[in-house]
Amino acid sequence: SMIVKIHLAIDHGSFENGFEVSLRVADKEKVKGTLPPCPTLPELYKNWQTDYQGLGSNYRMTAGKQSSSAESAELEGQKEEENKQNLLEKCEQSFQQLRQEMQDWLNKGEGFRSPLETAIRESKKCQDDVCVFLETGNSCLKRLPWQEWNLVEDYPQVELVLSPPTYKGIDEPVTTNRGKIKNLVIWGDSTDKKKKKDIQIFEELKSQGADVVFLPDSNLINSPLQPSQIHQKLAADKV
Repeated sequence: SMIVKIHLAIDHGSFENGFEVSLRVADKEKVKGTLPPCPTLPELYKNWQTDYQGLGSNYRMTAGKQSSSAESAELEGQKEEENKQNLLEKCEQSFQQLRQEMQDWLNKGEGFRSPLETAIRESKKCQDDVCVFLETGNSCLKRLPWQEWNLVEDYPQVELVLSPPTYKGIDEPVTTNRGKIKNLVIWGDSTDKKKKKDIQIFEELKSQGADVVFLPDSNLINSPLQPSQIHQKLAADKV
């Protein structure tokens, strides 16, 4: 299988006036599209963020409390548990509202959604992995729960990556006036397909001139060395 790289740029516009969207699948020509205005989405995100932060504040407030007797401790414990449950339900409700509004908004997109879904379905038939680079400079767009997008939920082979709007993809030469880009890669114990896909991405970066060092030695992970020092040590060991 191979990795199909899809670039989805949502940058020009606003939630009040709508966004311009451009889509590029692999080496095909760009497709232009739009997303409609949705001024309620940033407010729903703020509501969810406030409710989520309230969970942490409630925990800190109750963690240090001391009761004068066992009876009062039991009553306070019941009240705290009820309050915690209410906060959890409120947070879940605000998240579901945000999730539904985001889904409805993305489903109203024009010009780009159909070719995007087609590319993902064709990749699934070929058992190819898909990496969608979401390019945007909008701070609210970056914070939305994109993992809840049905295009990501319904197709496990799709991985969505946030990137700045100037991103050009690893298939173009890496150029810099300050020497090679250094990448220190530390792997976990995972052996699933996602790790294989990550390895392929870093190998492509390496082939384009980036300095990529894989870290197989788990002893270095807990060492007091800084990342730059670890990189230098591994580079020296390679010579």
